[in-house]
Amino acid sequence: MAHVKKFVKGTINIMFFMIISALFGYLMKFVFSRMIKVEEIGLFYSVLGFITFFFFIRDLGLADSLVYFIPRFLIKNERSKIKSSILFTFKIQLIIGSIFYIFLLFISKGLAKFYFKDLRAQTLILILGLYYVLDGVVEILYKLFVGYRDFFLSQGTEFSITFFSSVSLVIFAFIGISIKWYGLSYLVSSIATIMIFGVLFFKKKFPFFSSTKTSKNIGKRMLKYSLPAMVGSFAGQIFNQQSIFFLTFFLGLEAVGLYVMALSLAKISIYFLKALSIVFIPTVASLWKQGKKIEINKTLFNIFSYAYLVCMPLALSIIIFSPQILKLIYTEKFLPAVPLLQLYAVYFLLYNFGEIIRHTFLSIGRPKISRNLTMVSLIVNIILNVILIPKIGLIGVAFADIFAAIITAVYGSIIFSKMTSLRIPFYRLGKIFVISIIFSILQFFLNNYLLFNEYTNLILSLFLSGSVYLFLVFFFKIVKIKDILNLIRT
Repeated sequence: MAHVKKFVKGTINIMFFMIISALFGYLMKFVFSRMIKVEEIGLFYSVLGFITFFFFIRDLGLADSLVYFIPRFLIKNERSKIKSSILFTFKIQLIIGSIFYIFLLFISKGLAKFYFKDLRAQTLILILGLYYVLDGVVEILYKLFVGYRDFFLSQGTEFSITFFSSVSLVIFAFIGISIKWYGLSYLVSSIATIMIFGVLFFKKKFPFFSSTKTSKNIGKRMLKYSLPAMVGSFAGQIFNQQSIFFLTFFLGLEAVGLYVMALSLAKISIYFLKALSIVFIPTVASLWKQGKKIEINKTLFNIFSYAYLVCMPLALSIIIFSPQILKLIYTEKFLPAVPLLQLYAVYFLLYNFGEIIRHTFLSIGRPKISRNLTMVSLIVNIILNVILIPKIGLIGVAFADIFAAIITAVYGSIIFSKMTSLRIPFYRLGKIFVISIIFSILQFFLNNYLLFNEYTNLILSLFLSGSVYLFLVFFFKIVKIKDILNLIRT
């Protein structure tokens, strides 16, 4: 029961911070859409994407290994190993980060001139290069709090970055600072976050850090886990950033601006899954270590069920109301992104499935399988991007992502059934799909036949169809009243 309480509490904490972070993020993009040109938005996010692409190599995957090892060290009260793992990860982060920044000093001018085709990119590259180094420390703090299963402070770390960077960017936009200085917002957010949450970690989680002895040979053990995971992270980074790379190369910075803004709206449908997944990995890692496979299966059923109960109606709503959403939040100049937003709503439904499977493999200590899933998806995605973007333009990137997500979901399901004794609740997912289709049909007709303005229709149709959806959830016993009461009691 203790792990259920931690799971529920952790998910609630994460969702709390995600909602607030999302509001700040959308406030910033709301301001951007009205005060900055689309191609300048594209320039900023294209450079930011280039820098964050190299995050995978900054620590050789060691930060991710902290989430895997710390719950195990805590069970045995091996604090010397925790200290050694922190110091080893920090040392590697600092060395690689410094080397990378020196490299940027030499290539920044050439990148700005020949790749980004905008000389303002050079200043952005150099400023965000410093952010690359500092963010390594932020990442360690975040992973440490997750490893300790303190999801309030882990999400507080992420929220701090979002808060300080969003506020800084909004101020920059209002006072009219050149886009080339916008990278300073991430430097400010990193420094503030390190100061605040570094103190909190050493006071609340590891107050005897300085007096605790270190343990030998921990680095080799961590690298054995982290290197396969790093290859997966490498593939994941390429997967996340290569779309911006190809759009910049084939279509230009305006296409990047439309892509980034549409993608941020479509991501609304995965926030709940992300919250569940962050809690899921250390929880299942701990249960797997204790051999509690029945409880892992229950946890897996719940994460599939609750993730899709939330994300499926959200995705369908985005598909139906995408023009109204884009006009309301970003203004009419972003309407060319309507098909992109609709396609990415579909993509994230498929993405959710593959991510749950991948996180399960990470949780049970099989990072190589997780890596292989990411690699398969990546290879398919790159090939399709190279083929589709030059031929069909901006929507080509969405079709490439969708097809790659289908491959990952199918391949992952096959491997999952062969390699584990755990089960995927396909029957329950089927029922969720059916009631979501009923929800979307009702929503579509209400939106088209209610005799009010488009935004009043949007609100009324969402409320009425949402009420029917909730009724069907309980009618088909996808969720039972007693389950809700147990969650509230927990």
